[in-house]
Amino acid sequence: MKNNFNKRCEIYINSIKKNKKDYGSLWSSMIKSFEIDNDSALGQFRGYFPIKRYNIFWFIFYPIMYIYSLTFKIIILIDKFSIKVLNHLSYKIIKIFNLRISKYEIFDKRYIEAKSFLKKNKIQSNLYSSYKLKNSFNSIKSIYNFYYIDQFRLIHDDIKILEIGAGLGNLPLLLSKKYENFTYYIIDLPEMIYHCAKNIKTYIPEANICLPNEDISLNSNKNFIFRTNENYKSLNISNSLDLVVNIESFAEMPLNIVNDYIDYSYKSLKEGGKIYTNNRESRIITNNIDKINTFHNYNVKKFKTLDFQYCPFRDYVYKMKKRNIQFIGIK
Repeated sequence: MKNNFNKRCEIYINSIKKNKKDYGSLWSSMIKSFEIDNDSALGQFRGYFPIKRYNIFWFIFYPIMYIYSLTFKIIILIDKFSIKVLNHLSYKIIKIFNLRISKYEIFDKRYIEAKSFLKKNKIQSNLYSSYKLKNSFNSIKSIYNFYYIDQFRLIHDDIKILEIGAGLGNLPLLLSKKYENFTYYIIDLPEMIYHCAKNIKTYIPEANICLPNEDISLNSNKNFIFRTNENYKSLNISNSLDLVVNIESFAEMPLNIVNDYIDYSYKSLKEGGKIYTNNRESRIITNNIDKINTFHNYNVKKFKTLDFQYCPFRDYVYKMKKRNIQFIGIK
């Protein structure tokens, strides 16, 4: 069965290689981290996914990095300039020895602050433990968002959920850990879909996956239906969804595309369905300052507001710089 899925992935890869797209200046720089031929680092790109295993380099460099971490924590309190120097040197070491940054992200100040936030707010941090995965900064961010929407009772068994920009599948893995029956629609860039589908199949073997180039019936308790940013409107989901989610990818898109997704979300949600977004308040998405994406221009007024606030997790980690807005709206 696994070999069959791998073959289906190959067919999908061949289909998207024929249709290379220009994603804009911001994503054109990021997408290199998700090249499909780079299977050796599957699930560990840019720290977006928890870590699967350690190799021999980890055991060699761990003591060095541990000492560095202790030094780092002390210097944080003493000299901000020195922090920048140490960061620069540590990334040079990683680059010289061709190490995976995500493995050493546990020494990153953001990771330290994120773990502190979970502890302070009594949020369970070992939600990936059943998959034998170790956290990264971005996986902790996913834990926070999962906890937040769960506290608002936005997720439940038999849910139909759409995530726009699911990345490597952190949220689906957390959902699958707690709930048995759901249909999960995912819209993303073609390269990201490949990696996300592989991750989901690795950690949720029973998942029923439908790739963007396929038409497969839903015959499982855990269904995952993928569509690209080009063909997502082929989904037959009008007035059927319980929840739409977007976490920190709207802010990377041109405003007209964001509002297209929001309008599509509204049409796809059933009456009483909800949308959850957690995105930067404002962000420049090209080299030109006139191209600014700001949450306040999102077309969310058609939704009744359930929650609107600055994201406390991001405020804690970034000390109220580059702030995110959390929004929950009801159709």
